[in-house]
Amino acid sequence: MVEATTRKNGTVEETILRRLTPGRRVLDVGCANGRLTVALAQRAAARATGVDVSDASFPAARRAAREAGISRRMPCLKGDAHHMFFIKDGSLDAAIVVDTLHHLERPGQVLTEVHRVLRRGGEVMLAEMDREPGEPIRSCQRFTRDEIMAMLLEAGFRDVELELTETLYLVAIARKGL
Repeated sequence: MVEATTRKNGTVEETILRRLTPGRRVLDVGCANGRLTVALAQRAAARATGVDVSDASFPAARRAAREAGISRRMPCLKGDAHHMFFIKDGSLDAAIVVDTLHHLERPGQVLTEVHRVLRRGGEVMLAEMDREPGEPIRSCQRFTRDEIMAMLLEAGFRDVELELTETLYLVAIARKGL
């Protein structure tokens, strides 16, 4: 089942935080400096785990967790999201992938890994700049709604919902089948 794209007020962060109920175990794939991971751990999650491969921004995520006093609830793991062997199958309630897919060599493989680490019924929330069909790709990969939908469905996700934020990000929310 796929729900139509709707236009919502708010930012990507507001859209994601609105969807997460407290006490969930959340994975932030491509956490970068940890800003969103900190917000998840503080407001919506019992535990928010950040994963990033970057040597440049990864230390900032750990520092952000320390400065916010939530290091125990926000572990930051340096690793490749294409192969998250360090996370158990079915161990997480939700995953977010914000502004990350376009940086990845094999985004579909990462979504398959996210599917693996989520429990049944778990949700993935991904956000990328919206690209209209036929719009040229400029400096980096951008995806159309159909491309994002196809990647999610191929990775095994169902019940896909699409929202367009006021900042023209497409937020796709999908559930791991029961």
